Amino acid sequence: MLVKAVVEILVVHEARAVDCRQVAGVEVVRESLAEVLRDAGHTVTTAADGTTALAALEQQDFAIVVTDLRMPGADGLVILRRVRELVAKKVEEKREAKQVGSSLAAELDVHAGGRTFAALARLGDDLRFVLIASRATVHRTEDAEVAVLVTPSAHPKCERCWHYRADVGADAAHPALCARCVSNLYGDGEIRRHA
Repeated sequence: MLVKAVVEILVVHEARAVDCRQVAGVEVVRESLAEVLRDAGHTVTTAADGTTALAALEQQDFAIVVTDLRMPGADGLVILRRVRELVAKKVEEKREAKQVGSSLAAELDVHAGGRTFAALARLGDDLRFVLIASRATVHRTEDAEVAVLVTPSAHPKCERCWHYRADVGADAAHPALCARCVSNLYGDGEIRRHA
């Protein structure tokens, strides 16, 4: 079932990127998908490859991005990989300085602009799982460069998930667990959307 709301969509498929004005993949598949989405009232953009898709993401926000995971050139995971590499480098610098023991002992503030900010912000709280940190917050900047600030967490470590969280011990029945682990073990469980 197609969503009734009009949305901006970027589709990336088989070395072709599409922004809901065109759909990716083999040209026939891309154009067929674009036509179906347009007929449903959506705005569609297409691109011929992953690099073009990244350029489109720098120019416009898309509510939905459809992409292959693996493609020649830049694929749907390139942005996340680039940011994750930068984060790993910054965390390692803090580890070498003995300011953090592991990436989970770190809290991250990622400063990014344009499409990079949009891609990271869409992950919400799940960004911390992608970047393997106890907290990850993305901040919008006008600068095209991505900057990462790594700080040691001041919170206690959960014995189950090893995340450093302010809510460790919030449940008196489980003083060594964070609220997420208590919920996962004894409640309804967490809702994760991306990671």
